[in-house]
Amino acid sequence: MSPKTLSFIFGKSPNKILAFHGFGQDAHVFEGLKGKEVHSFDLWFHGHVEKIDREDATKEKWERAIEAYLDEKKLKKFSVIAFSIGAKPALSLVDKHPETVEKLILIAPDGIRVNFWYKLATGIGSPLFRYFIANPSPIQKTLLFLKKISFISSQTFKLANQQSKNQALLQRVYDTWMGYKSFKFDFKELAKKCNSNKIEVQFVLGEKDSIITRRHIQPFYKYLKNPSLVYLPTNHALLLKKYIQKIDS
Repeated sequence: MSPKTLSFIFGKSPNKILAFHGFGQDAHVFEGLKGKEVHSFDLWFHGHVEKIDREDATKEKWERAIEAYLDEKKLKKFSVIAFSIGAKPALSLVDKHPETVEKLILIAPDGIRVNFWYKLATGIGSPLFRYFIANPSPIQKTLLFLKKISFISSQTFKLANQQSKNQALLQRVYDTWMGYKSFKFDFKELAKKCNSNKIEVQFVLGEKDSIITRRHIQPFYKYLKNPSLVYLPTNHALLLKKYIQKIDS
């Protein structure tokens, strides 16, 4: 897994930023960032690394690849921005190389508070998860039941129901979830690294986002010194787009 196949560089500037997109997107989603040199990475099973071998999708191999990339590009100081599940590789970078990071921007970050369904699907429930990927009809019935009893929000139901009707998308959900399951962090220790290296940490949440809320960032947020929290009037799906529009306006 060569780091050259992982990233695209947009712009030229002394202001460097490493960017990690969310599920169903690709590196080009950050092409609109202005006034910065953006090193934007494709997630595994997305974009140019859509066909990555499962054995290459490990936290250790990612860390080696990003370290080689930093050395190759001579990146000594930069900011990091991540949306949704892109927070996992981004936080791994910060965890391994906190001295290089000036600012960390987490937009509706996934993986800080692990939700019940993700833990079940990537753990003891993984054989059942594989079955549902091949036979999605029970997923749709289960989602409808969970929505009726208010166990999941309407926004979560809509997103999951749309994905369950597309076999290729379901397979990508499975591959991505399983690929990033080893990206786990001690957030108290990670916050210490951010604090001691004086990393400016900003969280961006959507006022209409029921998928990632303040409760979901709390295991990390509560240990940070002076983190900032910004709310934008939108939902999860449009949050990254709205954020880029806001900072470029």
